Amino acid sequence: MARIRKIHKNISAQPRHRVTMNIDRDKLQRARKALGTKTDTDAVDRALDLVLANQETQGAIDQIFGQAPDFSIS
Repeated sequence: MARIRKIHKNISAQPRHRVTMNIDRDKLQRARKALGTKTDTDAVDRALDLVLANQETQGAIDQIFGQAPDFSIS
């Protein structure tokens, strides 16, 4: 997980933007525990880092192997 933080370190260093959101309190507490963060802000920031890293990883996989078929059920 340290690698993910390094990838997006420059993004996290950007000026913060204050927002008000309605978030499921239990889900946020579970995320904080899973991510090992101390604050709600850190949990949301870390979760965003993981989403961005996942997107980058998926893009790299798609470039190397081609886009995987969509097996989702509509």
